[in-house]
Amino acid sequence: MLRLFSFLVFCSIVFSCFTQDTILLHKKFYRTQQYAMGTLGSWSTGNLIVSPILSNKIFQNSSTMSSKDYFHQMNFNWNVVNGAIAGLGYWSVCRRKKKSWNLSNLEKDKKKLTTSLCVNMGLDVAYIVSGIILNRVGQNTSSDENLKIGYGNSLILQGGFLLAFDIVFLSKVVKTQISKQ
Repeated sequence: MLRLFSFLVFCSIVFSCFTQDTILLHKKFYRTQQYAMGTLGSWSTGNLIVSPILSNKIFQNSSTMSSKDYFHQMNFNWNVVNGAIAGLGYWSVCRRKKKSWNLSNLEKDKKKLTTSLCVNMGLDVAYIVSGIILNRVGQNTSSDENLKIGYGNSLILQGGFLLAFDIVFLSKVVKTQISKQ
């Protein structure tokens, strides 16, 4: 009888440790995503506040706008989208983390997120390259040069931030060990 009791106690301790470990994995995985969306939202909010302060012409379409004004106009518009992505992303993560789950589903979610971040990093590089090209075209033409230089510089900045953001986010996701070894 003592052996049976000891065996049951041992099994309950092992099961309890395993359950707590998987719950911690679940919380860490979704906490990482929430933190990332908060970071993106903060970047977006900062740009939405600073751009109108640094250029009082960003809400105009006039021929008197400088490349700096176009730079801030693009930053503002770009971060309206970033803010929406961050808000919807945060809401989605909060909703998904409340659903029932198992380690297999968590591993699938991790793979989807990893793939998505890799695709995003490719897009980020495309933004940077597009910004460089637009900037160079603006320097070599007289037609809309301020617009091209300003928008190009903004694409370089925003693409650079998003690339760094995605690299850091991906490294955090990859470090999250979900499958039990």
